Amino acid sequence: MPVVKKAGLFKKLADAIKFKKNARAKEQQRILDIIDKTGLKKTLDSLSTTISKTDASMAALDSLKKAISDLKAAMDKNNQKTPGKKTNPPVDSTIDNPATDIETPMNDSDIEDLAKQIVPLIAAQDDPQVEKAKRTRLRLIRSVLSQTKDVVDTVIKSDSMKHPYQVKVSIPKTVIGVYNFENSKNYRSIDLKLFNTLAWYAASFEGKTGNIDAHGWDSAKVLDLAQQAGCKLTLMLINEREANLHDLIHSASSQKKLSSDIITLLKGRHAESITIYFKDLPASERDSFTNFISRLSVQLRRSEADYKICIVIPCNDTEEAYDLESLNNYADKFYIDFTGAQTSIPGPLAPLQGTAGNDLKTSLGQYLSTGIATTKFIAYLPYYGYIWRPDARRNFVIRGKPISYNDIRSDYPFVPLYDKASSTAFMDIRAKDSAGKKYENNSGPVIGRIWFDDDKTMSLKYDMVVDNGLGGVAIQAMGYDGNYGEMRDALTDKFLIVDTSWYAAVSMTPRKKGPPPEDTWKWDWTYINAKFEQYSFLFAYPCETSFPTVLKRKWAQEGVLNLSRKRIRAEVTDIMRIMTLTLLILCLFFLGFFIYQVRRLAKWQWKKFFAGLLIFLSILLTVSSSMFLFTNTGINGFGASDSPQDCYDFPISTIFSFIFCGILIGGLITRFLVFPLIKREDIP
Repeated sequence: MPVVKKAGLFKKLADAIKFKKNARAKEQQRILDIIDKTGLKKTLDSLSTTISKTDASMAALDSLKKAISDLKAAMDKNNQKTPGKKTNPPVDSTIDNPATDIETPMNDSDIEDLAKQIVPLIAAQDDPQVEKAKRTRLRLIRSVLSQTKDVVDTVIKSDSMKHPYQVKVSIPKTVIGVYNFENSKNYRSIDLKLFNTLAWYAASFEGKTGNIDAHGWDSAKVLDLAQQAGCKLTLMLINEREANLHDLIHSASSQKKLSSDIITLLKGRHAESITIYFKDLPASERDSFTNFISRLSVQLRRSEADYKICIVIPCNDTEEAYDLESLNNYADKFYIDFTGAQTSIPGPLAPLQGTAGNDLKTSLGQYLSTGIATTKFIAYLPYYGYIWRPDARRNFVIRGKPISYNDIRSDYPFVPLYDKASSTAFMDIRAKDSAGKKYENNSGPVIGRIWFDDDKTMSLKYDMVVDNGLGGVAIQAMGYDGNYGEMRDALTDKFLIVDTSWYAAVSMTPRKKGPPPEDTWKWDWTYINAKFEQYSFLFAYPCETSFPTVLKRKWAQEGVLNLSRKRIRAEVTDIMRIMTLTLLILCLFFLGFFIYQVRRLAKWQWKKFFAGLLIFLSILLTVSSSMFLFTNTGINGFGASDSPQDCYDFPISTIFSFIFCGILIGGLITRFLVFPLIKREDIP
């Protein structure tokens, strides 16, 4: 058998170099295959017509198109230089160094950047059907939100029935807008209808004394507008210094003063809760913090209102500084905080998934497995990003303050790229030339990167919140999206729904009103007693517009057909009118007869009898006339009425008490004061 000679060290190194070069050529060919198979050119042309017509956006697309054309031209030229090969042949490992002869300005990093741009741009294309459904839904919600008052409409159910209904927009989950007091002048650009809670960011405190500075909580106009829009209010109490926190949670007097001030502030605004946001809580203060929350809870429960406590917790509590099992006994909500950088590795603040433990998938998995109700957790998400720049050691670090979505859109008007792994958007910041101008097509060297969320990536995070059954989201901060409406659309699309309240079906044909049932008087004790109860109820409760159901059933069983309180009142009025007229005629007749007989006869033997009869008839006339006036609705403000607002609730027994007391007092005055005076004058 022939002896196989082993490859030497130099041969192995040469093969490795050849493999690396061939791999680069294969990567170039793979990108060309992506271009050809996916129709990227058509996609870019489509993007060119749908994207905002800004110079920077179109320049970015033109730059990408040019890069693809250059790569294709370079590959075609290389293929022509290789004998026996057709146009665009597959890269083979037998080629010693195919990349050596490619005359192209693109290097490996350019190819890598190109590959990163191709896939996200294709993936970012919205499904036309999904996008159309979203726009239809948003249009419906906007139309309902634009109503100045509740509108009730009807739908025809059949030829004779219709269904009234009312359409409203509701927010089933908790949607919290965190309002930074430093932006107090920008409140008019905020759409408060998209939120059901406003969090005031923030109140600070002095740990040694417990004194609070609420930074305008008492007078902020945005809080008035929020309550008018139906938002609940929560005051965020923030601490950023460990020493200040230590002074507070180890001082009983400071905690008592702090609790008292919190209650005063919440009462002044009719707020719902206090939100505790102590950043970077050390694990050494775990038990002390729990005790502080416990004492605060006791103080809040002792107040007149039922104030709630919310606690902001880190997205990755690696040190276990928060005793969630104990805190769950006092906290109404837990805000899972994704608003700050949790790692020194360049990347987004709130990645959907990742390996650093600061992503939503990992964080929610940890917290939702604690046994605490999922509705207690709120995802606390930012409307801003950070710029990562290299330091002196060429390590990327965060430079400067957070940059809001509004500033990103206005200061860096480029097409965002998307990181598929974290489902987050980013933009590269490129250097300018020596004259301070941008390079052509913004092609200068990359000197920084902005990681942030736009409407597409926020929608994915909202979906995770909804799918995992969380209580809702908190947005840091309201107004950071400026006048760019896409962020509001994403929030509206995921959390606002249109509720339809249906009412009972209504007949479209007028009901034929037959003659009301009439009672036929029965000389039966049960029937007479039922009628007496009806009249007694009317005189005892003059302002009741209907009889109690239990009495109606009783009277119906006793044979009474007329159960309408209004008709009974009219019936009593007619009876009292007839009785009053009858008594008046009798009184006048007997009075005339009495006067005639007294004048004609000096000693009339029936004088006392008829005098007593006149007194008795006068009393009956007084009673019947009072009862007639009591049931007559023509006299407003007195007696029974069919309209409660025109009625004074005085039973007739009370009125009779006044009348007979007056008669009694008048009689006594006449007997003991008037008669003695008359007798003295008559004595000769």
